[in-house]
Amino acid sequence: MFCLSVAMWVGIVGLFLFEGSFAFVLSQGGQYGRPRGRSVVMAKKKNRRGGTTKKADGGASHRQSELDGNLLGQMWQDLTADKGRAITKGTVSPYRPVPDHIMRPPYALTGTPPFNPRAGTEKIIERTEEEIEKMRRVGKMARGVLDEAGRAVRAGITTDDIDVIVHEAAIARDCYPSPLNYDRFPKSVCTSINEVACHGIPDTTVLREGDIINVDVTVYHDGFHGDCSETYAVGEISEDSLRLVKITFDAWRAGVELCAPGRRYCEIGEAIERICDREKVHSLPGMAGHGIGDVFHDMPNVFHHKNDDQRLMKPGHIFTVEPIVAESTKKWEVWQDDWTVTTKNLCRTAQFENTILVTPDGFEELTGKLPSSPKYFWEEKLEAVEAPS
Repeated sequence: MFCLSVAMWVGIVGLFLFEGSFAFVLSQGGQYGRPRGRSVVMAKKKNRRGGTTKKADGGASHRQSELDGNLLGQMWQDLTADKGRAITKGTVSPYRPVPDHIMRPPYALTGTPPFNPRAGTEKIIERTEEEIEKMRRVGKMARGVLDEAGRAVRAGITTDDIDVIVHEAAIARDCYPSPLNYDRFPKSVCTSINEVACHGIPDTTVLREGDIINVDVTVYHDGFHGDCSETYAVGEISEDSLRLVKITFDAWRAGVELCAPGRRYCEIGEAIERICDREKVHSLPGMAGHGIGDVFHDMPNVFHHKNDDQRLMKPGHIFTVEPIVAESTKKWEVWQDDWTVTTKNLCRTAQFENTILVTPDGFEELTGKLPSSPKYFWEEKLEAVEAPS
């Protein structure tokens, strides 16, 4: 978030009069990110994925080069110094093949998810015991793949390197990486750095010390999908970034832990937004969790802000809870790639996600951490500090 002094505001006003086009850039800000056709609720008719599409040669992906070498560019860099860097669009590597023996979801070859007759209806499936057991199995596989990717996060690797890890880890488990060719998404995982809220496409972008990155993994096995994500620190991160990640985690846990039979779906968003309001951050509107099972994105849409969904949770309902929390804005936009969602003011975002099963007496996290899973990065850091010398 930007904390501008009076002198800076005066300078910006002056620069606006002198160099108005760049002042518009300052007012917009922005960073980056979005995976497969997750339930991003349609916000504007002109763009079926919501938000505002950036031009390939004039959006946030090229903002840094536009500003380099001029006075306003230096001011921009000074103002965003504690945020890291504006994310730029890299080069996307060719399609990675999947072995023939791997079971594929219906969209794998066509790139078009089949029509879901439940879409836009009140129908929420109550899964059978056989289906639930398959979801448990694929959920553990998804978590295992995410853990492999998370262990690899460090400065110097590219997001495409993470895609290779996820792709190969999924195949090693006889899974299809669900994002691959879902609505023509070109990669096997979503990697969203800093201001990229979600759906970041892996490419040649290099992770740098101080970045935060959300890695969003979904895999398909035996006819069912498992979906989870986590935000990781790249080396040492700022106190502001650590605060954002921990608030996001707490808000996410608040939403997850009230899941139980008889609870209203709107209570998830209320619990999340209550924490965000208290901490003066923002759960991005229009970004929803979703039902999941044999269909990647099913009913219900699970909103992470206050809403009026009065439907009741029932045993056998399976869905994701995955709030995206931004430091200082509720506004977002979509790059021209029709996937990458970024905040409009360049503030950072964080996200966590698990696939949730409603049980007769509460909930079960089907993609929850395994005994072999690493701890959350701030827990590992705390343990290192407290360890006896």
